[in-house]
Amino acid sequence: MKPKESGIKIPFIGSISVPPNDVWSMTVTDRMMRYLAIITKVNMDNRPRLVRKDNPNIFLPIATFEDFKETLELMELAGSNVRPYLAEWYNKCIFADF
Repeated sequence: MKPKESGIKIPFIGSISVPPNDVWSMTVTDRMMRYLAIITKVNMDNRPRLVRKDNPNIFLPIATFEDFKETLELMELAGSNVRPYLAEWYNKCIFADF
């Protein structure tokens, strides 16, 4: 692979957009693609893949919407400045009656 390549295929890459006028758009997009690549690689045994015909040992996992959903949840938790166990307790105890 070339430098800065993740080794995964994202078929819905054109559908992901961050407003280009935002100061943090490149940072958010870069972080989202890195998280998506990591999550896809962690789950690659259960994901579809592209296999090279000349060398079946080389394959590229394909990201799914489940991976993207997990990426967005991870980014939401990471950007909230609230620890995950506190958020879980808060949602379970405070909002249980609503």
